[in-house]
Formats: sequence, structure tokens, C-alpha cells
Amino acid sequence: MTHTFRRKVTAKYEIAAGRRERYFEMFKKYAKTEQNVKTITHEINEITESLEREDRILWALKSLRASYEKMLTDPSYTVKEKNRLDFDIRQQLRHFITNARTNGYNAVLDYRFPPKATWNEIHAALLALENEGRAARTSKDDRLVEAGNDKAVLTFADGWAWFLLDRQSCKDEGAAMRHCGNVSSRSPSDRLFSLREPVKKKRGEKEVTLWKPHATFVVDTKTVGEMKGLANEKPAAKLHKYIVSLLESEHVKLINGGGYLPENNFSLEDLPEAEREALISKKPSLSLDMKGYVKEHGLDDFVKAYLKRMDVEGFDGNMAILKTYKNIEELAMAWDNDLWNALKCIENGAEHGYDGSISPNDKTSVLELFAKRHPDNFAKFAAETRKENEGYFAEHADDLEIDLDDLLKEYKEDPLPVLVKMIHRDRLPDLDDHLRDACRNGWNRAAEYAHYEAVRSFVQEYPSKYISLILQDKEHWQNTPVKVAVKVSLLLEVFPEVNLEVNSLLEMFSDYYDKPDASKHIRYESEFDEEVAVEYLENNL
Repeated sequence: MTHTFRRKVTAKYEIAAGRRERYFEMFKKYAKTEQNVKTITHEINEITESLEREDRILWALKSLRASYEKMLTDPSYTVKEKNRLDFDIRQQLRHFITNARTNGYNAVLDYRFPPKATWNEIHAALLALENEGRAARTSKDDRLVEAGNDKAVLTFADGWAWFLLDRQSCKDEGAAMRHCGNVSSRSPSDRLFSLREPVKKKRGEKEVTLWKPHATFVVDTKTVGEMKGLANEKPAAKLHKYIVSLLESEHVKLINGGGYLPENNFSLEDLPEAEREALISKKPSLSLDMKGYVKEHGLDDFVKAYLKRMDVEGFDGNMAILKTYKNIEELAMAWDNDLWNALKCIENGAEHGYDGSISPNDKTSVLELFAKRHPDNFAKFAAETRKENEGYFAEHADDLEIDLDDLLKEYKEDPLPVLVKMIHRDRLPDLDDHLRDACRNGWNRAAEYAHYEAVRSFVQEYPSKYISLILQDKEHWQNTPVKVAVKVSLLLEVFPEVNLEVNSLLEMFSDYYDKPDASKHIRYESEFDEEVAVEYLENNL
């Protein structure tokens, strides 16, 4: 059955490209924008790298594709909801695989994913196999580890100690504790704290001290994430006195929780009420999440360090800087085609503004304005036009069925009405060319001005509730660095997914909160700029 599924999917999506390009074919329907393409590509890469084997990868990709399809058909199923659910599934799959590798649960690694199985069915099967593997490990000695280079940072009178494992993950800790040792973590700033009991063992003639772990806490920038006992179970009550000491120490400021099976984490609610209240009284921050901490303490050094681990570049007031571009053009190139096109129109108005449709009325209005504002020049021009276009005047008189002398007499008294009529009848091609060029310049300059004002207002008053543009020099907005920023409070709302899943914080935030569509805000229905057209005639006639 598995073999048939693989052959069928491969046949359907086979293309002359690598495996990941073939997988992307499954999502072309949903890759409508450049941002979609980046997000889907990142998700495919993450699934391919962490799940490795084809049956797992194809099952996960089908699940991901179902999420994208649901977004198209169910308005209540938001991008945020999709990402949270997909994140949870991928996190648990990573746990099963890394835990199996760490602890030698070969049955988990050998399990073939049925292509039509639901996540609940997959999860139940993997959990059963994991439990079987754990039960088969009966040796007590494999629960013991050497201290090695790891240092005890908190010691107790009974010899127990909290050890700081100054690294992101530890397979020895995982094997001894029957969990993954945080190998599945995607946060390089994670550090492990291991609660260990000393055990004396004979090695030949010598007695040595080994250590038996009882709890593993994952701490990142003084913020505790996972807090597990043996085999990812909740730490036993007998360990609470040691846990309280760690929480009271300088190594911890906040409790964040989360991770695999978050319901099995240690919780302050596990403590007796009096002990819990005494701990919070001694260290009030333990009762707060990060948002609550920011509300009480503001953007202090602790919060800044916590956020910088997420690739935040810096801060501006209560805003976190996600990325800095050297100018608005660089931002537009990376971010928004409509904004880029508008900037190009400002730079090259003659190429971008004129749409090719210039009416006789446009041309005559420019000529009339030229005559009104520059009567002496117009009179000279009219005389020259009469001398150089005798044939056209004769043809025009024939068209009107009037005597040529009468037409010329009328022209001498007031040349403008005659010229207007001749332009409408296409009788003065040279003048027509000049007027067309004048009008083209008028339209182009008007479009350039309109684009400039539209882009200026769009950039200086960026119409987004979530993402802001901070300009170093608003007055000279075209040539000043541009910082893309979000409110710290909003950033913290999406932190659990940010921490583990994204290759670009800006891309992730754009998935949750759409950037404004420049095409909806940059309007440039420009009026014809007669001043520019008249100036052109003045310089060229």
C-alpha cells in the first residue's frame, strides 16, 4: 500500500528537478504571491530536513496542503490558526524521531506512515511504539551519566545539584531521562539545566561518583520553557524543593512553558498554595508571562535580550526593528512590486506616465494657453506657420468651401480659431507633432508629480495597524534608511511560532499580519499638466 502511494504521487508531481522542486508542485495553486512562495518553500525545506524519509515527508506535505486548501474554503481558518496547528504537528513529529534516535527506539524509526492516516492515528501509533521501546529498557545503569565538563551551579546539602549543560541539546541527558535531550529544538540559545542525584559506583578498585538525572529544564535567556521529569512526565512532588531553588536563582526570571506535551511541564499550580504564594512574593516575575512582564517593567535589557535572540535588529521606543533597508527603493525591490513601479515612475516619468491617448482637445487647449500667456511669441509663431504651410491652408479653405483670401484674412485678424480648426482636421502635421510632444510631457510630468505625492504619503504615513516604517529623515524620504518595525506587544503574541519555525522574522510576521497592498493606497489619477506642456512649446516652437 505504501509502495503504491509513493509511485502514484511521484508520477503525479514528477518534474525534471530536485526533490524539493517536485514537492513544490503540490503547492503551486497556493503560491499566488512572492511571500507565499517564500513561506511554502521554507515549510517544505523544514519538513524535508526534519522528517527525511519519503513516506513521512509526503504525509506531512499532504497535511500541510490540506491546511492551505482549508484556508481557501473556510474564512474562519486564518493563517495564524493554520501555522499554529501545522507547527504543533511538526514539533511532535520531530520529537518522536529525535527521541527514538537518542534512545534507540528502532520501531519508531521503522514505522511507515500510512498515506491516508489522520494525525491522531499517526500520533497514537508512534506513542505506542515509543512506550514499548521505553519499557524494554530495564537497565538501571543507563540512567547514569558522568559530569564531564558540565558544572553544578546549585548544590544541596544532600548532594543533589542542578547542572548547567551549556549547550542547546544533550543526547546523554536525553538517553538517561528517556526523552530527546532537546535535540529537536530550533533555538540555538536554549540551555539545559539538569537536576541530578549523586550515585557512587565501583570502577575496579576505585569508587567514582556518577549522576542520575531526575528533571530537565530548558532555559533560554532566563526564560524557562520545557520542565520535564523522566520520560517527559511531570516532575514528581519530591523534586519540588529543588525546582523552587532553581526558580529563585539568578538563572531564571520568567516561566514560558510550551514545548512537547506542555501539559506535562512543571507548573506553579503543582505547589501547595502557601509555598506558591511565598515563591511569587519573593520573585513576582514568575507569575507573569512575557507580555505581562513588558506591561509592568517596559522594554528593559532583559526583554531586549529575549527578543534579540529572534533576530530583532534593535528597538525604537516600543517598536522592535525587524529589518533595515538603506532606502525606500531597496525596500520596494524586496517587498512590493506596486511600490517599486511607482518609484520608477517618479524616476522616469516620461516612460511610465504617458498612456498614448492624446485628443485634439488636449492639443488645442495647450495651444490656447500658449497664445494667452505668450501673445508676442504666439504671433511670431502664427506668422511663421502661415508662410511654411501655404498648401495646407489652401486645402483647409477647400474643405470649408471658402475663398483662400477670406481664410487668410480671418487668420491674420485672429489666427487661433483657424489653427484650432486645422488641428482638428489634421491639416498641420508639424504643429500637430509639437503639440503631441507637449501634451506627452504634460501628462508625464503630472503622473510623476502624482506618483511622488502618493508614494510620499504612503511611506510617511504607512497604512498598517501592525507593521510600521520608520524613516531616519522623513523630509528626504527617498534617500534615507527605512526601518521595518512592529510593536513589541504584537511580536510577543506570535512568539511560540517565531522561536522555532521561521527563517525570517519579517517573513513570518507578514504571514500573520498582511502588509498593506501599495496598489490599494498609491493612487495616481493625474490631471493634465498644462503648465509643463506650455513650457515645452515655449522652448521648441
